[in-house]
Amino acid sequence: MRRPLLFAFFAAVPLTSSSFAQGYFEARNSAMGGTGVASSRYKAAGFANPALLTRFGESDDFGMLLPTVGAFADDETGLADDLQDFTDEFDRIDALLANPGAVTEGDLDALVASLSALDGRELTADAGVGLAFAMPSDKFAWSLHLRSYVDVTSFVDVDPQDLIYLENIDLNSPSATLEDLDSEGRALGVAMSEVGFSMARELDFGGKKLALGITPKYQRVDSINYGVNINSYDAADFDADRYMQDEGNFNLDLGASFEPGGGFLVGLMVRDALSYEYDSVVTLGESFGYKIGPVATAGVSWTNDWFTLAADVDLNVRERVDEDSTSLAGLGINDDTQTWHVGGEFDLAKWFQLRAGYRGDLENTLEDAVTAGFGLSPWDVFHIEVAGIYVDADSLGAVVQLSFTF
Repeated sequence: MRRPLLFAFFAAVPLTSSSFAQGYFEARNSAMGGTGVASSRYKAAGFANPALLTRFGESDDFGMLLPTVGAFADDETGLADDLQDFTDEFDRIDALLANPGAVTEGDLDALVASLSALDGRELTADAGVGLAFAMPSDKFAWSLHLRSYVDVTSFVDVDPQDLIYLENIDLNSPSATLEDLDSEGRALGVAMSEVGFSMARELDFGGKKLALGITPKYQRVDSINYGVNINSYDAADFDADRYMQDEGNFNLDLGASFEPGGGFLVGLMVRDALSYEYDSVVTLGESFGYKIGPVATAGVSWTNDWFTLAADVDLNVRERVDEDSTSLAGLGINDDTQTWHVGGEFDLAKWFQLRAGYRGDLENTLEDAVTAGFGLSPWDVFHIEVAGIYVDADSLGAVVQLSFTF
């Protein structure tokens, strides 16, 4: 095995990064457990729920998010560390095979066990960046947003014949080698960029406030099918264009919010109302489909002058990589999610905010996550906000953003 295999395969993950599940990064919402459908500020409403563009303070005329940047990696099984250990041991044994007797049967047995333990394990990750410009109003509110994110599932597919081959190497032969292996590492997912224009209006509904919002948007989707073969990989042959295929389509986000009174707000968001499936390029003889389709999320929040409490839940399963395609079917890998979120914020005179939250997954694909963060907003004009997402030492993320409100 050539050492660049490990670096090229996993170096791609943080840069081309399962989603923290809300499909975007925004520091306040992410710190509050990923809530936002009923609690987001208007400047991020284009991401969370366009109907919330109608919720604003007396001094709010215009807001800008410049920018928000986030990343989250979920490696709950410690795949990256174990693959590094396997690679180190593989290189050590491969170098010693030229000297008959230098490698023992115990060394080979340990290597076989290490390779077998990698099979079917996965690492998922997200990375994203976003910009937004918003003008709130109860008559005609609008927001322009741009965002890009990458959503990738990486996994190892071990060929059973490799295990048999390693077990039967003649350690007394000077021609013994570890180069004839066919196990693969793959990274499957999409890099998506979109530009959307959100519009919202508030209506009177039996004396209560009902707001409706819509976001027409254009999406460019680059499907990623990166595959490396242990036996034939050469870093000099790497070309990102070989593993990506782009397509573009128009889509819609739909949102609504209702204020029953008493500081409560109920929200509903349907993201990507139009369904598409994007086919990847063929790599190592296989391709896959990536699904984008409607995900409905309901939320509720309660707010007073100092506190905000919020909860969101997906009403249907969020699908991504088609599990019936490629090696995923045989490996039993499933990246579907249906998440729920709770969070809260303490706001000190609109100058300093403390936030915390929690995220779970009804599909048990994602491990539960704890979130926290803070915001600094002098004069309620200049905002610096930070969020952290923690599952364990191998699964965590962060979001940082700068924004202005006038």
